[in-house]
Amino acid sequence: MPNPHEHPTALEDLQNSIYREKILRARAMTREERIEGTAIPYIENWCATHKTTQRLYDTLARIPPL
Repeated sequence: MPNPHEHPTALEDLQNSIYREKILRARAMTREERIEGTAIPYIENWCATHKTTQRLYDTLARIPPL
């Protein structure tokens, strides 16, 4: 595949190729596999964000008031 920095249409071609690959992979999956593939990373990301937020609140709670 051509370098996107050297050919103006190379980036678009790369994006189209990735999109096409995702579509073909999704069509080969069952409904449950598609849901699992999107829901689990979303839940894991939410949990990590929630833990970070909770640590921030815990740290702020330890700071004495002015």
